[in-house]
Amino acid sequence: MIEDGFIVENEINGRKYKMPTVKGNEAGIYTEERFGKNGNYKVVMYNKNAQEMIIEHLAEAIGINIAINQQTTNINQADSNRGKPWDSKQEEQLTEMFKDGLTVNDIANTMMRSPGGIRARLLKLGLINDINEV
Repeated sequence: MIEDGFIVENEINGRKYKMPTVKGNEAGIYTEERFGKNGNYKVVMYNKNAQEMIIEHLAEAIGINIAINQQTTNINQADSNRGKPWDSKQEEQLTEMFKDGLTVNDIANTMMRSPGGIRARLLKLGLINDINEV
């Protein structure tokens, strides 16, 4: 990131600090001020676009060809129903998949919910007696 001009390293009072450049800000790298027990400090943050850029560059650096758009789509959709209310159709689908022997992780991926959310709904529907059962 330093070599590509997204971040600069400054030295203040013998300590090195990394800060985003204008190019870094445009790419989604920014700082936030935090308040700790030892006073204020700045943290470098990366928004979604900056994180995707880092993954792309990492893949290039280690020689792996990653389909970043597909991965990003999968990541964004992985829990896209997290926290949303369940409807009766989804509960029926969950019940069928569970009775068909699918794993919690497979059900979670299919229904775009977290494994914990799947377990909680199974418990609520009376399909399991303990959240740690499956």
